[in-house]
Amino acid sequence: MISCQELECLDIEELYHITDACFHFASDEKYYCSGKSSLAALKELNISHCSGISNEGIIALSNVIHVQTLSRLKISGLHLLTDESVENLTVGLNKGNESSIKSNIKYFESISCLGLTDKILESVSSNCPKICHINLSRCLNITDQGISSILTK
Repeated sequence: MISCQELECLDIEELYHITDACFHFASDEKYYCSGKSSLAALKELNISHCSGISNEGIIALSNVIHVQTLSRLKISGLHLLTDESVENLTVGLNKGNESSIKSNIKYFESISCLGLTDKILESVSSNCPKICHINLSRCLNITDQGISSILTK
């Protein structure tokens, strides 16, 4: 199998037939090359409006993306997502490793993700020290408390 280990940008916005299975395949170690996922070099990811992607796919994806490399994340219109799965993308491979390796995410866009709450803003402000752009338009469960968590960090 050919692997795209140097892939830096994956933009699959509005591919409605993409499902969680796509990211389970990417996280299957039998397809790794030299112990690395084909998404290890990914800097930009846009999976917006891929309505078949749920928490399960995001969790699988978070196991193969390196948060030190990923700088742009667009996950708009994914109505099945919750804070917990998206938080996995901000900590990624650092789970279980409390040695303060921080995410390199600078651009985070999550428009109309109705399952997201203030908790995601707390996660982004804690785990993404380089963040310079956040778009949470039409995320109806974001409150004053969530916005204040990013403004006071």
